[in-house]
Amino acid sequence: MAGGRDAQQEQGPMSASAAAPPGRRRRGLVVTVAVIAALVLVVAGLIVADAVARQQARAAIAGQLQRGLGLDAPPQVELGGVSFLAQLATGSLESLQAQLPDARLGSITGDLRISAQGVPLSGHGALSSASLTLAVPADQLEQLLSQASPVPLDSVALGNGSVTLGTSLDLLGVPVPVSLVVVPELQGTTLRLRPDSVSVGGLQLNAQQLQARLGDAASALTAGVSLCLADRIPAGVHPQSVVVTPAGVRLDATIDPLILDDPALTRPGAC
Repeated sequence: MAGGRDAQQEQGPMSASAAAPPGRRRRGLVVTVAVIAALVLVVAGLIVADAVARQQARAAIAGQLQRGLGLDAPPQVELGGVSFLAQLATGSLESLQAQLPDARLGSITGDLRISAQGVPLSGHGALSSASLTLAVPADQLEQLLSQASPVPLDSVALGNGSVTLGTSLDLLGVPVPVSLVVVPELQGTTLRLRPDSVSVGGLQLNAQQLQARLGDAASALTAGVSLCLADRIPAGVHPQSVVVTPAGVRLDATIDPLILDDPALTRPGAC
């Protein structure tokens, strides 16, 4: 008798899972699969909704940038941040990058890149910060310098950090070639090309030597060239630096945080 009881104790009670009927186990599996499928559908729906909302926001923001900067076409916009819907809930876009080749910014044309942070999704209000880079091609810079130069220019050649201006002086009825190397520097909203060296008839001269030999004729050469940018770009664009290369000039500028709200900032300024 004792041995029988011991055998029963060794067998012990069956586990709940083993004891559960097959039908109940199948129902539990079905519920688990259904929950996972529902979660997958929810996640997929959120991804699709985020992509659609992001695309719509890109188009809207491109239009805002076009109006705010007075561009001739909307730029291509890429939005930062992982989830656009989460940013939509805050009412502000974390960051964006935009670009527009051959953009017309005011009266200057070049490849435009824009970077902005803290962009209000309502289309109104202040940006946290924004900046732009405009790459102006060499031929347009040559045209601008020819218009601003105090002496007629025969040639304009761009180098790394300098510009060589070619002209001529009439000395006793004889045209003498003059080569003037100028260095760009930004003074507020004015691009000033400061004379660095002068060659007259192949002879290198400094400002004092040039004045001694040419007198008043040297004044126009040593004055350099000043190009006002204020009336050529929107008032809400504030130049910070210029870099000259053989391909052209790169203008780096900050953008006024209120440019989306203040129409006066979209219009050209005054010199």
